[in-house]
Amino acid sequence: MTVTVPAGAAIVLKAAGALAEPVTKPTITLKAPDTGATGTVELSADVTGGQLDRVVFAAQTGNGKWQTLGSADHAPYKVTQAIGKDVPAGTALRYKAVVVDSTGRTASATAVSTTGTPPAEAVPTASSRDYAIVHYKRADGDYADWGLYAWGDLADGEATTWPASHPFVGRDAYGAFAYVKLKPGATNVSFLVIDKDGDKDVSADRSIDVAQTGEVWIEQGKEAVQTQRPDYPAQDTTKAVIHYHRADGDYSGWGLHVWTGAANPTDWSSPLQPVKTDAYGAVFEVPLNSGATSLSYILHKGDEKDLSADQSLDLKADGNEVWLLNGQEKYLLPQPAGSAAALDLTTSKAVWIDRSTVAWNGSDAAASTQLVYSHDGSIAAKDGTLTSDDERWLRLSRTTLTDAQKAKFPYLKDYAAWSVDPRDRGRVKEALDGQLVASQRAVNGAVLAATGVQLAGVLDDVYGSATKADLGPTFHNGRPTLAVWAPTAQSVSLDLDGSLKKMSRNATTGVWSVTGPTSWKNKPYRYVVKVWAPTVRKVVTNEVTDPYSVALTTDSKQSLVVDLADKSLAPSGWSGLKKPKAVPLKDAEIQELHIRDFSVADTTVPAKDRGPTSPSRTGKATAPSICGSWPGPGRRTCICCPPSTSRPSPRRSPSSPPPTATSPPTPPTRAAAGVRGGRRREGRLQLGLRPVPLHGSGGLVRDRPGRHRPYRRVPQDGQVAERGRSSGRHGRGLQPHGGRRSGGHLGARQDRAGLLPAAAGRRQRRELHLLRQHGDRERHDGQARRRLRGHLGQGVQG
Repeated sequence: MTVTVPAGAAIVLKAAGALAEPVTKPTITLKAPDTGATGTVELSADVTGGQLDRVVFAAQTGNGKWQTLGSADHAPYKVTQAIGKDVPAGTALRYKAVVVDSTGRTASATAVSTTGTPPAEAVPTASSRDYAIVHYKRADGDYADWGLYAWGDLADGEATTWPASHPFVGRDAYGAFAYVKLKPGATNVSFLVIDKDGDKDVSADRSIDVAQTGEVWIEQGKEAVQTQRPDYPAQDTTKAVIHYHRADGDYSGWGLHVWTGAANPTDWSSPLQPVKTDAYGAVFEVPLNSGATSLSYILHKGDEKDLSADQSLDLKADGNEVWLLNGQEKYLLPQPAGSAAALDLTTSKAVWIDRSTVAWNGSDAAASTQLVYSHDGSIAAKDGTLTSDDERWLRLSRTTLTDAQKAKFPYLKDYAAWSVDPRDRGRVKEALDGQLVASQRAVNGAVLAATGVQLAGVLDDVYGSATKADLGPTFHNGRPTLAVWAPTAQSVSLDLDGSLKKMSRNATTGVWSVTGPTSWKNKPYRYVVKVWAPTVRKVVTNEVTDPYSVALTTDSKQSLVVDLADKSLAPSGWSGLKKPKAVPLKDAEIQELHIRDFSVADTTVPAKDRGPTSPSRTGKATAPSICGSWPGPGRRTCICCPPSTSRPSPRRSPSSPPPTATSPPTPPTRAAAGVRGGRRREGRLQLGLRPVPLHGSGGLVRDRPGRHRPYRRVPQDGQVAERGRSSGRHGRGLQPHGGRRSGGHLGARQDRAGLLPAAAGRRQRRELHLLRQHGDRERHDGQARRRLRGHLGQGVQG
């Protein structure tokens, strides 16, 4: 019977009478899922006999209740079952199917199976490869009419219109190869090998998972795709073979300049010429020195270079034969084994400039961009993706840098900009106290790029009010308060003379502080800081001196709770000392002078007096003498006196254990300091030194705070000498080095940017000593001063 239904219409048919009863009773057989079933499985039934049959399916998992899965009223009779992930492997599965025909007659069947272990969920990964390559072997060796037709994650302009294709232009020991350029973050490429008329070598579509490999090997007429490099004949190690392809196909005048590793280095004007030109391009063969491990080369045409930088072929890593594309530094072949080079958490290419903006040149192929943070520092790059135990996201969207942001961060003016989603900005502070990673992902969730994040800009923005905070030790009614700016720290405690004290955090400024009794005065202390450390890539607990301290122990391993307002620390006449008249900025110069201690190892000085404030008895110069003879108008000379790292603190054993991850790093040995094994090297002028520790702002006071007095005499004596000179040379006092601490205590002013202070009221003074060991010994102060000035003229920066 044929029924025709007009478009957009409907018809109703009515049977002329009842259907005849089926001749036979229905029978049924049930097919259960295979043993080891997991996830969504299928049940099916075969039915014979009956008429207008309907099949109902039921299942029991383990000892659970029987559940109806569904029914089917026509062939094929099938239903599906979802086996939960929480069902253990080896659990019994029981099934039953019942068939009912049009007269109500029934039949049933049962079947059993067991569950298995669900397969691990595949994590999507992306590739940072530039090209996908298909190697093709034909028995007849004829590749002239054959090409690679590809689709998928191809770069713009790489797709072809059927039957056009990419030719098999390359030749190697396996056969021929063709290549296609990939888009950034490519994950998959499908391909066919066809001839010029579109006839297929193999009818089935094939693919390359470029996140796993960038090249495959196939044979004529065989569907199998080989992802592992087959055995190639051994390379001739006496020469290097370089294949060079130019997009314009013009090789006239191009040659190869070779040197390191080459048996016959070339002159620039007479480069090595190609031995032949094939379908791929020019072929250069370079004889090598015996045992050569690399070959240095430049491809050039006269003074025109293919690449501006010198190139080097690593013979051990890349072998003796490579294929190059003009203008590209990476080899086309051999391909690197890695697939996700853009996931590098050891770098910090993203810059978080304020609470709402991140600057980062990531991947153009990304579907999403985000900041990922972990409080316990568990984010890691593994198997081409990011893993973590506790990650959270701040979503980012594309924006542009404002003119104000470009002016503040001019080096970022050409960077791509990303805006923190307004819905996530309430968690910005939370994200700053742990590990932070910028990442980008493809549509399928694969990670395309990941890097660490620079935080200076956002910390200044979020915690900008900290500029008004009093940091370091401060005193009120004799009670000390210790404060340190540590906005990224997860916890900070005070180790006061071996006893831990809890500190509180100001959420607005990021400053940790604690106030103690007057008994804390002059005691040594350190901070115990729990913080994410990018250098070791984990959350660590560090014990550090106070970066805002005004005094350190002799070995610089602890700070001291010192009150600079204490009158006992001021020399006679200090209260009447006035700040010198300011020098106009157009006339001002800053001279910085670093002088080391010269009496710590001088046996002519009594042992109890040796150290930073005692001059060597056989040669010394006073502050007024140097100040009075230093040339030039409008200068401010700064004496920078590092702590004596060779002299242990009397509170500690000379043989302290080596530093650990939870202890402050030991300042590196400096050859210029003349210190080796705790002794000065003979004949070395100890000038031009940076103060240590580099994180400290003071570091000039020893275990006895009373030594502030001689340090303060430096500007005091300098002004006395200054008043004796002509009025045209004004404002030239010897000043100690400035630190990071702010404030105007005792007449000092410290620039917020960490520049040198305009006066030395808050800085410690140490008397200037001459090194009597510089080739020969100086017997007279006058000769010593002249000798010192000669060296200072060469070694001091202006």
